[in-house]
Amino acid sequence: MLASMNSLRNCIVRAYDDAIGNVIDFHFDTYEWTTRYFVVDSGGFMPGKRLLIPPVALGWADLPRREFFVHCTKQEIAQMQTAAFDAVMSRRDEDAIYRHFEMRPDDWRGMRLPGSFGIHVVASLEADALAPLHSFGELRGFAVKAGDDHVGTLDDLFVEDAHWDQQVIVIALERGAGRVTAPVDLARPIDWRAREALIDAPAEVVRKAPQTQDRDGFEMEFLRAVKAHYDEAV
Repeated sequence: MLASMNSLRNCIVRAYDDAIGNVIDFHFDTYEWTTRYFVVDSGGFMPGKRLLIPPVALGWADLPRREFFVHCTKQEIAQMQTAAFDAVMSRRDEDAIYRHFEMRPDDWRGMRLPGSFGIHVVASLEADALAPLHSFGELRGFAVKAGDDHVGTLDDLFVEDAHWDQQVIVIALERGAGRVTAPVDLARPIDWRAREALIDAPAEVVRKAPQTQDRDGFEMEFLRAVKAHYDEAV
């Protein structure tokens, strides 16, 4: 299923024994469009602290009830690394977080946690390498250009709920003309200084792309329809 990242904000995150906070944002890799961390405000559980929880730590998600569940207790969560919302993380920082999950940051795909995770040392990654991570909140509102034309602003991203990879960019067209979509495959590298997202397709093709109709979720057939629109037009 495809889920709106904007709609996932404020979802409750629960450990085995109680709620640990609410999702407030996401850190993701803008090269591969892969969610690397859910940013969780721990609220009264750990006042003033924001937790970075990798998708692999999720046991399951109950999207209709707006709840995520993690395979751990509150005590185990309390031992996790915390980070400022706008922190640029090094590989050493990532290594420390993933030690809780018995794996390296680059190896999380396809792996699942045991019933409870312990803290085990794993081989360190290169400490000086920076992970190319940015937040959804940082990206939302960026201008979107197609060719040399400004078509609107980046309003949302749709992710699939297996690995939480970004699949669809949602663009709010100028003059309130609707919210259209484009596959992330057509996105060029984000221009962070200019605050622009570039779509490799003609502007008119983008403006006529399938619209979201303000829905928060779609079946995967919607992604195929979005890709088909661009395949036929480009």
